[in-house]
Amino acid sequence: MNSRVRDAFKGLGLTDYEISVYMTLLHLGPSPASEISDDSNVPLSKIYEVLRKLEEKGFIQVRKGDMQHKTKIYSALAPNEAVQFTLQNIERELKDFGQVVVDELTPVYEKSGEPEYHQVTLINGTANLLEKAFETLDNSRSTVLVTLPFITEELITLFEPAMQMLIKRGVNLRVLISKGSLPLSALDRLAERIQVRVRDALFGGGIISDSREVLIILGEITGKDLQPTFGIWSEHVGLSRFAEEYFEFLWSSAESY
Repeated sequence: MNSRVRDAFKGLGLTDYEISVYMTLLHLGPSPASEISDDSNVPLSKIYEVLRKLEEKGFIQVRKGDMQHKTKIYSALAPNEAVQFTLQNIERELKDFGQVVVDELTPVYEKSGEPEYHQVTLINGTANLLEKAFETLDNSRSTVLVTLPFITEELITLFEPAMQMLIKRGVNLRVLISKGSLPLSALDRLAERIQVRVRDALFGGGIISDSREVLIILGEITGKDLQPTFGIWSEHVGLSRFAEEYFEFLWSSAESY
């Protein structure tokens, strides 16, 4: 095993003994603890603790032997399964740690009386608004919620590459449009891979990205040529969540495309 793989294992939280045992099981296949100890050079006095830790971390599994031989048999899980399990555990732990920090320190911050400053940007003109929309989509990593009160074939075609990029990235993409915009043949290409719903009427539109960034569109985009519009962009979490809740309200009563 090269140093790069060993360093990667350690980055995932495995000890030298745990790395040796897991690598041994990859080569041996299902084996009892005594055989694993001999091949991995991990002392028998420590092998059971190491195997228990590896099972907790999702790198191996254990099964009981048959009725005649009650010795436990250990086997390695596939590397992709083991790593995925570990990453989920790390993410869960980080969220827990983060919540502790928020819960414990928010009261201290609020007592200090330090005012919060959140950037709010006013955007004039179609070109500037489209540029900000593309930037917002490019920054998205998990969820994108889009509301479009009026949309044209040209506009969908313009945004199609960005939406395809989000799909490839695994972003959960939902689009809410007005019935007055239908039919839209360009949307059919995307509707097979994203969630689209329609409503009778929508007042205003926008993009909500990862529950932390919101672009509110005021006005309409009409006709073959895109007309100047006005928008507000912000990373204020409270504003983003408010917009997200309103989107969910509209989405719950909308019809499937």
